[in-house]
Amino acid sequence: MGSLVLVHAAEGGHAAVVKLLLNAPRHAALGDADDSQALVSAVQRGHADVVALLLAAPKRPARADCRGGAALVAACEKGRTAMVELLLGAPRHPAHADCRDGEALLRAAKRGHAAVTNLLLRAAQHAARADHQDSKALLCAVESGHTAVVETLLSAPEHAARADCRDGAALEIAAEHGHVDVVELLLNAPRHAVRSARQLQEALVAAEMAGCTTATRVLSVALTALGTCG
Repeated sequence: MGSLVLVHAAEGGHAAVVKLLLNAPRHAALGDADDSQALVSAVQRGHADVVALLLAAPKRPARADCRGGAALVAACEKGRTAMVELLLGAPRHPAHADCRDGEALLRAAKRGHAAVTNLLLRAAQHAARADHQDSKALLCAVESGHTAVVETLLSAPEHAARADCRDGAALEIAAEHGHVDVVELLLNAPRHAVRSARQLQEALVAAEMAGCTTATRVLSVALTALGTCG
């Protein structure tokens, strides 16, 4: 019964009630009850103050790494930066930024949450890898035109995403969708920028077929410059 009351209080964002339950002199609620269900509920509903209380519970605090990272994935998908910081920095059992085979990073990238993406890539332990699954997070961000996320993935301090991943797929997708800023980022990435004439040509054709004149111009200049350098 105690854990159910705690979950309901957490879902409703009733921080004062949650605090009372966790600090009761007798039969205090346990933050990690039911595999930290109260924590997952608080994250899903967006109650950062409740999340902080549960992670700091005096008796058996909630586990930020519960359920294989369910709380972190939910926070990342919603772009809840403060919660992601709390979960990654929990004093005991912190969440792993690379949980669920990189799912947290994929969700953040696809939704365009650049600040969250940056936190995951720079986590002190178990940091997410931008080049994981052949830079899949980059493709998600490119397709949606999330320029800030693309820039963050390409400039990751370690294991940065490859702009030339998947035989130039990222560049071709950006060109086809007319995401000119993204095209320029891929062409000028600090590491593994697109330098293949074939990949540039395929991206140029995609831009032309889609009627993206600005992307076509940018790619034509890049292709010409590559030929001149060669």
